[in-house]
Amino acid sequence: MSKITTLKSVAIIMLFIALFNNPYGYYQILRWVVCGITAYLAYAYYKENNKTVWIWIFIGIAILFNPIFVIHLDREIWSFLNVVVILILFINIFKFKENQDKTKNCTSKLQTSDKNPNDEIISLYHKMRYSLMIPADEPNYELAKKVFLEFNNFNLKNLENDLIMYLDFIPKSLLPYPKNYIKCAYYIFLDKLKKDKNLKMFNNAQEIGTQLFCHYPDYKKYKENLIGKYTNGNGKKWVDTAVYKDRNSNPRETFKKLYGVYEISEEDYNSSPSSIDSTEETLLYDFGVLPEIEEDVDVGKIMKESKKLKIMKD
Repeated sequence: MSKITTLKSVAIIMLFIALFNNPYGYYQILRWVVCGITAYLAYAYYKENNKTVWIWIFIGIAILFNPIFVIHLDREIWSFLNVVVILILFINIFKFKENQDKTKNCTSKLQTSDKNPNDEIISLYHKMRYSLMIPADEPNYELAKKVFLEFNNFNLKNLENDLIMYLDFIPKSLLPYPKNYIKCAYYIFLDKLKKDKNLKMFNNAQEIGTQLFCHYPDYKKYKENLIGKYTNGNGKKWVDTAVYKDRNSNPRETFKKLYGVYEISEEDYNSSPSSIDSTEETLLYDFGVLPEIEEDVDVGKIMKESKKLKIMKD
């Protein structure tokens, strides 16, 4: 039995006992208990950002039973109202259980399916928040983990194919998700690892995450990198075979094998969903929170400035 259901059950039992003759003190305690529980339920639905009629129903019950500004009614009317509130709470428990069952079914489908689309994970997350099975302010940790691990697999693919040294030549349009979407997942995944005190995984994730801030450029920077970096000082493009004739593997051919072309065109770049950053509304809906996302680090610029400072000191 969940915490929410337990609270409702306590209120139901106390309201049922109130239908019989009890000391006056019992009814005073009843006011505090029912008012407190229903006020909490209204707040819980509000925190979930769930514009449901239940918010107003529980606010109304809390006002009716409030122990500060006592509402005086005949015993018969109070008995009738107690029965009504009992029925309301029973109905709410039934609806709550119905949502829980739906959530469990979704969870079962996710666990037995080889492919778990993100929309199912996002839908499950919102159902769990609606059912108050998780705190309303808890991020979508499951989605964050999935997105970040897919980014890790993308990095591993480049690493295994000897392209890790050339990530500046892989535009962000090839990423599995928009760059800021992965960054958002990265922050949330780190937060989860920190809460779980998984230090080893936390450090590994940090190391992987740095690739997001140093590599996978936009198209303009990507084109600049093709011409201006790793050319052995001869001014040739990185894709020129002659530049890498002494290497066991040629990044030009490896890139073609992985991505189908030697070089990404502007048309291909712009047609990729990953080339455009996700909106704040999308991030907030999918992940439940919106962390402050840092800008990319221009390593080349930093290195140039460091060289200038070194020359000045010398």
